Order: sequence, then structure tokens, then C-alpha cells
Amino acid sequence: MGNHKGDHSQRRTAQFCTQRCLLGLQTGGALDDLCPNVEHHRRGQNDLTLHRISAEGLVILLKNDLDENINRCIPFGGSGSYGAPFKLTCMEYGYTVVGKGTISRLWEEVSREVEVYRILQKAQGLAVPVFLGTIDLAKNVLWSKELGRALIIDFRRFTLNRRRVVAE
Repeated sequence: MGNHKGDHSQRRTAQFCTQRCLLGLQTGGALDDLCPNVEHHRRGQNDLTLHRISAEGLVILLKNDLDENINRCIPFGGSGSYGAPFKLTCMEYGYTVVGKGTISRLWEEVSREVEVYRILQKAQGLAVPVFLGTIDLAKNVLWSKELGRALIIDFRRFTLNRRRVVAE
């Protein structure tokens, strides 16, 4: 598994990929030489101009990372009325992107953004951020503001015990 503390430290200090880099990933285009992570993207390949994976592949890897350990997403900034931004890093390929977390009750509202990104496809990477895909986490996650971390709750297998009344 590797060094979890070192892994977390690398994720925390990783720089975000450029929009041009992410657009190349999304469209199957070229790497961006100005991306701070371009050397990591190039590792282990012969063609140094193209991305080694697709946007879909990156989204799957990020989902697998989060399913394994939700603390691999690093919150930053404040949360809004529909979600909170998270820093996500795929250590294998060196992609660092912004994710938006929300609660299941708001998913219908937030998922409409997917259609907006499709409509604005040609503006992505220029006037609109590049959209790579959605992730539906397998686990129920609650954000603890006090602890500054996500809590994983298994609501499917919980049992609720009535509070016993204690006579005074």
C-alpha cells in the first residue's frame, strides 16, 4: 500500500493540472508542456506528447481511490449551498483536479451541471472549467467540520435502538 503519511503529504502539496492539460485529457489531445505535473504524466511512455490514460480512465481511478480511502480527497475553500470543493490527486498518473462534493439530497440539482457542461463543451478550458465526469461513491460519507475530515457511515446495516428511559 505504501506510506500513507507520505502519500497524503504528496496529495496535499500537489499542484493542480492546467485547464489546457485537462482539455487534452478530455479530448484525447496533447499534453500541456506548461502543466506543473507534465513530467509525471509522461512517466513510462514512449510518446511524450499524449496522455497515457483517458478522462474516463482517470475518473475510474479517482473513484477507486475514494472508495478505498475517502481521506484521499482534500477539502479546500468554503462550502457553498450545493457542495464543497475537494482536491483530488491520481498518484499513479499525476493528475490533480478539483472535485465538487455534495449530499445525495442535492444530487438531482447538482447533476444538472453535467448537461450545462455538455452544452458549453466548446468553451471548456477557456471560459468554463474542463468537466471530466461524475463519481458516485459507494459509501455514505458525512463531512465533519469539527474534525476537518470525512466520516464514512454505513446506513444500510445500522440498527436503531430506542433510548432506555431511566427512572430518576
